[in-house]
Amino acid sequence: MAPVFSVLFAIFLATQAQA
Repeated sequence: MAPVFSVLFAIFLATQAQA
């Protein structure tokens, strides 16, 4: 579940940056 966590974290950061 390491890759999944990394992807979710990346998406979360990207969403905050866009917001």
